Amino acid sequence: MSGSRSVGGRPGDGTSAERSSAGSSSALHAPETRWTVLDSGVGPLTLVATDAGLRNVWFADETLPAMDDRTRLESAVPGPVGGVSPRLAPGTYPPVVWHLAAACRQLRAYFAGERSPFDLTIDPQGTPFQQRVWRALIAIPLGATRTYGAIAAEITAERPDQPTSARAVAAAVGRTPIPIVIPCHRVIGGDGSLTGYRGGLDRKRALLELEGAAITSPRPSEADARTAVSAGQLPLL
Repeated sequence: MSGSRSVGGRPGDGTSAERSSAGSSSALHAPETRWTVLDSGVGPLTLVATDAGLRNVWFADETLPAMDDRTRLESAVPGPVGGVSPRLAPGTYPPVVWHLAAACRQLRAYFAGERSPFDLTIDPQGTPFQQRVWRALIAIPLGATRTYGAIAAEITAERPDQPTSARAVAAAVGRTPIPIVIPCHRVIGGDGSLTGYRGGLDRKRALLELEGAAITSPRPSEADARTAVSAGQLPLL
């Protein structure tokens, strides 16, 4: 478990709208979970949030945990998802609604090509090591990439008494609970290959191209990918 923190701001902060509205009503509502589905440039995304912030993003072809239709955002507020007005009085909606609405607005802007860092309150759940890796991912700028080895070196430099490896970093990257917002797609292999991605390599490439990142790895054919897997060949980390 971990406390909420923001992407692109101070720990615990969200966008200006969320700071003024979500935080002020947190004491008035019991903790709850809400979810919604957002159409995006990489297919439908299922977003899950709590009063503490955005907790999960799931791609359309992933196996999701059971969702209660009664907790879907559209049944909680009038109008379209993300249409919550920042001018509404604080406490009008519980914090979880503001977190989902903010995520929807910013993800729409992202896929429309607005290259601004996310400014969202997030609530990722993971081990202390995973949290360290995810913080390192958030620090990767738009349009840039990092290798697993480089991230391992950064984390080891912060905690020399607890050295880590590229493979340990890769395992934590693969468990990123909020892809896109926590940009695990910006991590590539030591040889420049895109390597794995829970959303699939086509989505990873699409996200990097959207951000204007330089991609040196050629697009592999399905046959090449199957051959590499059957031969037990893994990209360099």
